[in-house]
Amino acid sequence: MRYTSRPTPYRLTILALVLLLVALEASSDAAPVIKFSVYAPLQKDSPVHILGFEHDGHDLQFVLSNASNKSVVGVIVRGEGSAPPGCAIESVKASSSSDNGSRINVRIGPHGRAVASRDGDHFHYPKLLVHMAKNLGAAYLQAQFEVVFVYLEDGTTWPAKVPGVGGEPFDPSLVEAEAGKCADVAAIANALESVQKVVFDHEGPTVPTTAKDESAPPHFSFSCSLEGPKAICRLPRETDSTSQQAQPHGAAQRGRD
Repeated sequence: MRYTSRPTPYRLTILALVLLLVALEASSDAAPVIKFSVYAPLQKDSPVHILGFEHDGHDLQFVLSNASNKSVVGVIVRGEGSAPPGCAIESVKASSSSDNGSRINVRIGPHGRAVASRDGDHFHYPKLLVHMAKNLGAAYLQAQFEVVFVYLEDGTTWPAKVPGVGGEPFDPSLVEAEAGKCADVAAIANALESVQKVVFDHEGPTVPTTAKDESAPPHFSFSCSLEGPKAICRLPRETDSTSQQAQPHGAAQRGRD
């Protein structure tokens, strides 16, 4: 006669516990992810407008258009980061954080276009936005950018004086429209507290080209995995821009010398 062993209730309990621990460990391995949306609210008065966003793998770039009859040799772009309602921990009272910008040297001919970004590693906008979110205790951050100052080749500027410090979103309705779109606010905000360094995963997702709504403000989004002291950001690969890459002021002349 052949005997077959049957699992005892004790063994079944041990097996269930093992499977539960494996499942918990697998779920704990998933790092919290924070998402960012970047907008350029429509401007009517500036001679230079932000038409869209690109990136070079680690920094945000601005697609700029010069609507004036004069050549542009530089701009200042200011950024305002905000946590939509319900997207930050309640203990943090501040709702927005500002980057007042610095001069971007870029040459744009009359009615021309160019792509430009700020110089210097510490100026990289994805890094700056991660730290904005950290300061705000945010699980999601919306950033808005506007051209706040323009340097013209004839020595004049727009406006006459550099504007003061910001602190409010350029278009509050864009922030309000994203209220309550956040999940795991406490977990993401807590994970941000440990972040000391922002790095980039160059295998970013591919975003299919879609038709653009001309009435909507330019929009760009990306996300970062919060893995201990590192925020690993993945910038999407997009190929829908036809703007010409701009050179810093004077670079073209040096190349001909």
